[in-house]
Amino acid sequence: MSDFLTRSSSATSSNDMNARKEAMMNSVRQELALANAQELMNKASERCFSKCVTKPGDSLSSSEQVCLVHAFLSTANDSQVDVSFQMP
Repeated sequence: MSDFLTRSSSATSSNDMNARKEAMMNSVRQELALANAQELMNKASERCFSKCVTKPGDSLSSSEQVCLVHAFLSTANDSQVDVSFQMP
């Protein structure tokens, strides 16, 4: 019976360790995704706004809006970052 308890405890411990490892990996993946999104936004800001927004003001003109969309998508393609929206 002692052998059964040891095996059962060992299996539970192993399952617990695997669950913790998976939780940690998911956390790291989320942090990397956030870092990639921040990098993309920084690149887009540097690249797109200086190129597209010629007269800063209260609102963007339609041509500035179109320019920003194209510049953002170009930046995303250059960065090879997945910009699709996913619900958590």
